[in-house]
Amino acid sequence: MRITEIRQTTVPISSSIANAYIDFSKMDVSVVAVVTDQERDGRRVVGYGFNSNGRYAPRGLLQDRFIPRLLAASPDSLSDDAGDNLDPHRIWQALMTGEKPGGHGERSVAVGVIDMAVWDAVAKIDAITGADVLVPLANTANRQGRFVADVIAGLPGTDQGILGTAIVGVFGLQVAVTGWNEKRLRAAGRPYRAIHAHPGSHAGYYPGAETLHLKLLVDPATDAILGAQGVVDTKKVKLIGNGSSKEAFDAVNAGEWYALYNMDVNGIGSKSVENGLAASAGTLDNFAFNIQELRDPHGTKDVIAEYTPTYSDLG
Repeated sequence: MRITEIRQTTVPISSSIANAYIDFSKMDVSVVAVVTDQERDGRRVVGYGFNSNGRYAPRGLLQDRFIPRLLAASPDSLSDDAGDNLDPHRIWQALMTGEKPGGHGERSVAVGVIDMAVWDAVAKIDAITGADVLVPLANTANRQGRFVADVIAGLPGTDQGILGTAIVGVFGLQVAVTGWNEKRLRAAGRPYRAIHAHPGSHAGYYPGAETLHLKLLVDPATDAILGAQGVVDTKKVKLIGNGSSKEAFDAVNAGEWYALYNMDVNGIGSKSVENGLAASAGTLDNFAFNIQELRDPHGTKDVIAEYTPTYSDLG
């Protein structure tokens, strides 16, 4: 596999979400496409990457330094030992050629965008078959990031493979799919059992619950989850994140939710800075800390009574 072209563009964040620190409606991100010389099922293999929200698009760094540097590198120097796939680690080395070591400022964002696109092109491991699978990296990045953090902190863990998730809005409906669907399972000759459920959107004792339509596909012998699909009418059901937002607090206080994950966002940031300074001074051996020691994460109604939400999921 060889890189034939790298495209980048800048797009605004189409969201009105804001908190005490950032306003997404005034921010943008860089999107990168790493185009290769390979085709699968008649389509060109392209890897896509983008930088995290909360950062701005590093377009200048991408255009002036990192993309030209990567395209100028010898293709053989970017391939794995077998020569049939890209090697993300060698590509990282090529990107950082001539750079001062360390993750200083926005440079880490620019390199990270390309790195994400390269890993997306390289492929992931299907959790069901164990074979290579091309799955958009965006929906797996958070879990992989947590896995890497565990490894860095010395915690045990293994990569269980990728199922892949997609969510799309159609005519006011929110449709979600994860893993394999029935059509793909039948085509592969894979036995499965389908389970249909139609639960309420929140606790039944609270009025106004709407029906959700869910389908779970499992292995008939082991009950291992092979895939799932769901449909919800977003005109009737308010979809909000289960964090320490105003909407989550309101849902728990009103009895719609039993509890929320009561994360101390400010405390985590402060503790991270404290540990970073201590590590720089040579007085800290372990970067890891237990966020449950900062605040009780079991956000039931009685627990969150003493706290005030600091941000909104809805802007």
